[in-house]
Amino acid sequence: MRRTPAAAWHPERPLLVVTGEDGLLQWTTDGVRALDGAPDTASYRGLAFSPDGQTLWGSPSCRVEGEDWESSDALHLASGSLGAGPRWDTGVAEHPGGGLVATLASDQGATHCLFARVDQGPASARMRVLNRALILDCDGYGTPLFSADGRHMAIRGNAYDHSVGIFEFPSLRRVLATTLGDPCPGYPYPQEWLDQLKA
Repeated sequence: MRRTPAAAWHPERPLLVVTGEDGLLQWTTDGVRALDGAPDTASYRGLAFSPDGQTLWGSPSCRVEGEDWESSDALHLASGSLGAGPRWDTGVAEHPGGGLVATLASDQGATHCLFARVDQGPASARMRVLNRALILDCDGYGTPLFSADGRHMAIRGNAYDHSVGIFEFPSLRRVLATTLGDPCPGYPYPQEWLDQLKA
């Protein structure tokens, strides 16, 4: 997993940013090269662009030695300035109405779906986490998805039962929860563990 690259498309330009063992690389119609202004130590597990495309968000933070899962980075593309952001680890989704994003901060016991306002500024666009979160069982979820009208949000995943949940927005009332397949789809647990989970 550590060697799996993360990628993010720019919301307006033909620009793809990829991170991996060699740091941040950008692909444009002119070819592949290092991302301007990116720190040499930048190697993220998750990438996303701010809604205005001016800032690249990366998680976990590379500002400290080793992986800092308690924070993320905000790299302003024009100036190259690197700022701090909140903890997130499973993609960032923009609400269709604008100005609000949703992301996940995962832990084995529970995952928090966080909502944040996006502060635009000359240095970088930063996520300002709101005081309301949706708490999900365990971990293993994908990036939240908003419906086109912004009135619903879907979250797929769960490390143990591969499910999808649909929630009204902004009330966060769950309106659907269903299992999509066999338990533990991505984890090779021994059969006796699966039997205990079902019991």
